[in-house]
Amino acid sequence: MSLAHNPLLARFLTTSERETGVDLDGVWVDLDACSNRSFWASHRQNLWLAPNTGQRMRLDMSQIDLPTRARILTVAQRLFAAHGFAGLPLRTIAAEAQVPLGSIAYHFTSKEGLYRAIWEKWMDRAHAARVLNEAGLHENLTREEALRRVVDAFFAGPRLILREEEGPFFIAIMVREAHDPSQTSRGLIETFVTPNAKAIHAALARLMPDLSQERFAVGFQMTVSALRIIIEQDRSPHPVRARTQEELDRLFATIADFVVSGWLGLLSIQKFRPA
Repeated sequence: MSLAHNPLLARFLTTSERETGVDLDGVWVDLDACSNRSFWASHRQNLWLAPNTGQRMRLDMSQIDLPTRARILTVAQRLFAAHGFAGLPLRTIAAEAQVPLGSIAYHFTSKEGLYRAIWEKWMDRAHAARVLNEAGLHENLTREEALRRVVDAFFAGPRLILREEEGPFFIAIMVREAHDPSQTSRGLIETFVTPNAKAIHAALARLMPDLSQERFAVGFQMTVSALRIIIEQDRSPHPVRARTQEELDRLFATIADFVVSGWLGLLSIQKFRPA
């Protein structure tokens, strides 16, 4: 019997990933939290008892009948988060995903193709220009109201990513890539991150044409640094759990308040500039 096509498994994996976290080597399940213990007991051949964890056990990834491409992506993003691009052989990914090595070449052509596919999957949610178009910026807004909408648009992508159980893995990948001296050859930062920064930079510049170039540079660096505060908190390649919606709302509201206040402060200081 295939575990992957059992409704109990599909329902329980969602609960397990939300409440007990996801291990790099597979999906951990807590038998005590499962209402149908007899089902799991009858499929012990597909489970390993985790040392020193009582009834907490790991499900063999080969028993989860995800499409091969999706399985490779799921495993690869966790491993890239832990080891970086250069430190992760394709054979390790294939072994952890329990697929033939040739399957990676078939679906992604190369290791870099697989790595880029992970970026494409996540960064599609962080498209700043699209969010700005949906922000409802118009001339009837006060500058503070418009500023708040632009700042919210800047944080929208990371916020959506961090809502996902697997989001912290990609955050860890982004941080590693940004600090990798060889990243320029892959062009991922230039392709996926720089356009977002340019779109926000342009929107802010249109809002504050009276701010000096030097002060604008300070304000933009402040905005980027505020985002880094969030990213550095969630960069661990072994996240215990995703933040709750309430926690995310409080975190991003606090950071957005800080950034908006900073820009307004720079505008106020500008008024005292000597003639």
